[in-house]
Amino acid sequence: MGIKKVRIRIGLDGRTQFKVEGGQGADCIDFTRALEQAVGSVENRELTADYHEAATEKVRDELKERGL
Repeated sequence: MGIKKVRIRIGLDGRTQFKVEGGQGADCIDFTRALEQAVGSVENRELTADYHEAATEKVRDELKERGL
């Protein structure tokens, strides 16, 4: 995968949102882990289509390896 970017949005209420661009699957979560720890607990996590695409590709690869 190419270059990953994270967009950070801090609301007037102090809530912080991160949006990862250019990452897939657990890579996105790993990419933001240090930032999440710095700002506190994670209240909500919305997984995008990119996250799920990586999981689908992994299952396809495993099925190919088994000849299915």
